Amino acid sequence: MNWWRSWRRDHMTRDSGERRGSVARWEADYVLAQWHTLSLFDEYLEMAIQFGFVTLFVAAFPLAPLFALLNNIVEIRLDAYKYTSQMRRPLAERVPNIGAWQVILKGVSVFAVICNAFLIAYTSDFIPRMLYRMVHSKGHNLRGFVNFTLSSFDTSDFDDETRPDNATLDGITVRQCRYLDYREPPGSESEYQLTLTYWHIFAARLFFVVVFEHVVFFITGLVAALIPDVPRSVQQRIKREQIVAQDIIAGLDSGQQSQPRRGSRSGSAARSN
Repeated sequence: MNWWRSWRRDHMTRDSGERRGSVARWEADYVLAQWHTLSLFDEYLEMAIQFGFVTLFVAAFPLAPLFALLNNIVEIRLDAYKYTSQMRRPLAERVPNIGAWQVILKGVSVFAVICNAFLIAYTSDFIPRMLYRMVHSKGHNLRGFVNFTLSSFDTSDFDDETRPDNATLDGITVRQCRYLDYREPPGSESEYQLTLTYWHIFAARLFFVVVFEHVVFFITGLVAALIPDVPRSVQQRIKREQIVAQDIIAGLDSGQQSQPRRGSRSGSAARSN
């Protein structure tokens, strides 16, 4: 809507004979979009949502950070144009941080570590492959891994409602079928029950989640401890400014205290005369 306001103002000034260059800057900026308290709310909300999607599901879509980077490069230039030429100048206000958004982003980052740990452990074959290679494979390779992940089912155990109409394949009756699971074979004492291998994999996945979380949190905590929020050079300058300010205040206080003494001495001298 800024272009419409600018056109109307130019049209009105043209009719009144007023030149565009003679208009004050604050009056020319009046046609721009108004700045209000929640002007940055949508910007922070957009960044928080994008940060959440990128960090929470990066294990499912590893290219998400790349697309977010490309989007933010364009977004920075668009926002710079918007805030410098399409909106009124905001009043400067000194704040220590970004407020509640800092807590929100920190919470999202912590939850993202947990979410990615569960995604890696429970939605991929990373843990079963490692367990098969370390425990079940004689050559410590993945040969026979597919057969390891499949269980057998006897087609005669189908219910009447779920039994297929045609159980033949190329004229041969199918007696057994394979499916992805870790269950006991038909004919055993606990047929179709979960095998011990399933619980081994389940425990390994939980163990991976716990180890993954602790390692990531330890690394992030170590980096946060090694990199201070305020650089050492800035801390030294702040301390130096505080010392200088204290010296100035002490000098002013000593000067104010010496003035009454001088006045009392001059008064006593006048009385003696």
